[in-house]
Amino acid sequence: MIQRILTPFTRSISKESFLRSFLIVLSFIVISRTFEYILLETFSEVPHGTIILINTVLVSVLMVPGLYLLVYRPIAQLLAEREMAEADAKMFEQTIRSINGVVNIADLNDNILFVNEAFCRTYQYTEQELIGRHSSLFWSDRNPKEVVAQILPATLNGGWKGELYNKRKDGTEFPIILTTSLIKDSNGNRVAVVGMVEDITERKRAELERQTIFEITQGVTATSNLRELLTVIHASLKKVVYAENCYVAVFDEQTKLLSFPYFVDRYDPWPPPGPMNRGCTAYVYRSGRPFLLTQQMFDELVEQGEVELIGTNAPSWLGVPLQTPAGTIGVLVVQHYEQQDVYTEHDVQFLHSVGSHIAMAIERKNAQEELQSSEEMFRRLFDESADPILLLDRDRFTRCNAATVALLGYGSEQEFLQKEPYELSPEYQPDGMLSSVKSVQMMEQAVRDGYHRFEWTHLKSDGSELFVEVMLTPVVLKGKQYLYTIWRDIGDRKRAEQALRESVEHFRAVTQSANEAIITTDAAGTVLNWNNGAVKIFGYTEQEILGRSLKAIIPEELLARHTEGMNRVVRSKERRLVGATVELTGRRKNGEIFPLEISIAEWEAASGTHFTGIIRDVTARKLIEADREQLIADLQNALEEVKTLSGIVPICANCKKIRDDKGYWEQVDHYVSKHTDAQFSHSICPDCTKELYPEQYQRIQNKKIS
Repeated sequence: MIQRILTPFTRSISKESFLRSFLIVLSFIVISRTFEYILLETFSEVPHGTIILINTVLVSVLMVPGLYLLVYRPIAQLLAEREMAEADAKMFEQTIRSINGVVNIADLNDNILFVNEAFCRTYQYTEQELIGRHSSLFWSDRNPKEVVAQILPATLNGGWKGELYNKRKDGTEFPIILTTSLIKDSNGNRVAVVGMVEDITERKRAELERQTIFEITQGVTATSNLRELLTVIHASLKKVVYAENCYVAVFDEQTKLLSFPYFVDRYDPWPPPGPMNRGCTAYVYRSGRPFLLTQQMFDELVEQGEVELIGTNAPSWLGVPLQTPAGTIGVLVVQHYEQQDVYTEHDVQFLHSVGSHIAMAIERKNAQEELQSSEEMFRRLFDESADPILLLDRDRFTRCNAATVALLGYGSEQEFLQKEPYELSPEYQPDGMLSSVKSVQMMEQAVRDGYHRFEWTHLKSDGSELFVEVMLTPVVLKGKQYLYTIWRDIGDRKRAEQALRESVEHFRAVTQSANEAIITTDAAGTVLNWNNGAVKIFGYTEQEILGRSLKAIIPEELLARHTEGMNRVVRSKERRLVGATVELTGRRKNGEIFPLEISIAEWEAASGTHFTGIIRDVTARKLIEADREQLIADLQNALEEVKTLSGIVPICANCKKIRDDKGYWEQVDHYVSKHTDAQFSHSICPDCTKELYPEQYQRIQNKKIS
């Protein structure tokens, strides 16, 4: 069957040799009809007569009825192709084994046939542990069963791609993207499936971190209070890091207390606010830096006196400062009580970066709660104020409180708001201006100056007048300007003012008609009131003296004493002269110095301390007193002279009368006439009348009886 043909030394078969070979092959085929392949060998002679094999040709015989086709392929070429294919396969296998991509090959029943090094590293198995195992070894219970069930059928139909959770040898789960494809042989038969795995843990974490920041930002508006916001933040953090035990501490600069607005812990109770201590939380706050604390680090800090154990010890503890542009406001802490090294540096970086968002969220929520509290307080002040409060929108009132309705006598707020503004005021105000004109002026002044206070007359529901003091303040609510209006019922004050005016007029009439000078000054001695009596006594008219200093009526020699005395009274509240009546001297307009008597009363007014003095001109009295003193002096002198009368003046022991038998009466009469203005009447006394003229005496007595 093998025909050896000797040909010249050549690498190719000559035409003659090929023809001979072809005929030989054909003859074999025709005779035997059993050959599909015929091996032809071509030999060549080299120098020295050696015969060597130059080429081997495989002849493929394609037998078709009535037709024979011969296809020649050199064996050397086939061997070279095979070797090349084997080399390519080895290189491909080595490449697959060494690339970072995670690859495995499984049979059609999903039993593992091949895994590369990256696959072993990712799943924490050796190759020997995996070959022959079913792929369900890696499946996570987190994957929906219906999704897992469709992977192999889809792969057998061409391929599948999707996100799943796989499980490592230590049981930890991680997210992947799985891409599968089908392997077929040269005949198109399905022989295996290839799976390529992409670990998307970092990508998923980055997505969760972005989602966490977004949820924190959204939480400010989506929650109603700080506690609810921090609950949302806690739930978001747990998606990224272990945070079953988590709390937030906030330091109040005003109270110097560290409080815990949020606290979730497996062992420790919610702590009350307290001063800054030496715990790890306070350590982070003081340092302003994140702190990943291991048990060893904690023990070292305790030995150094930097921190002390507060609460239950946690071998894994991570605290980050909550910082705003203004500074650190608090600390966020997560901790694990059972395991060490739970947190990584990446966790530290994440919580530190998210800490600023949490701090800003806390401040915004606090500001929001303060605003809500202020709005609630404003609403309560508005609704419950005893003074009428209204919102004025230029041409009409849009809101009012219950006090407004009650003061005006309406049945409800709605009834009041249905009234047009012109129906709430008389046509004219007390100053004679039209209410419609003056109201516009008042509103414009309030807008221009920022506020305006004035008095106004309104009409109650029954048509009676209501006197109010109005305070207008422009405010912007939801982008629109209103006038925040406060009324104060001044009806009683108006009546009191009228009574006071009448009292003042009455007092003025009384003081003006008084003969005494009634003068009022302030603490500085400026004359504020000057009645007609003062005009008569001092000579100054009211126009001349009002506003001037009281020094105008004080003698020069008394000015220093007066000034010092007034200062002493104001400074020390000494009341030695207040309320007492004292005698002083005054100075008239013409410069005359005269004696006066003054009593001073002190009283307080809004402008300060005032003094009112009542002054009497005692010049005439002083003259009378001087004359009297002179008379007394003269009498005393006269009595001294009486002592010079010689002898004894005889007086009857019975009737106590001076005897006149020796001219004693004449001596007394002469002395009294000389030294006094008295005169003797020389009439008869009753006793002498009875004795000398009994009848006349009896008639006089009878007249008295009748």
